[in-house]
Amino acid sequence: MSDEQLVKFRPSRFGEYLDVPLPVDCDMVLICVNLTQHTPVSICLPHQIYRAKLAMILENNPGARSLTIMPYRNADKIEIKAEEI
Repeated sequence: MSDEQLVKFRPSRFGEYLDVPLPVDCDMVLICVNLTQHTPVSICLPHQIYRAKLAMILENNPGARSLTIMPYRNADKIEIKAEEI
């Protein structure tokens, strides 16, 4: 995806959400706040990237320059149990 991609919000029953193109097999998104690096703050379904949620993340992270939305495939996750560490 290009850095120059236009940000588009679409209306829904629950508020405006970010309409972002994702690879077909991605079922989740990771939202990161950009301070000095990408810091993960939320994981959600693609249709749950609400404008209000993004605004709240920015409010709770003073000095944030921007947010990054990363596609995520739940099927590819790696889980490490506490007793394995």
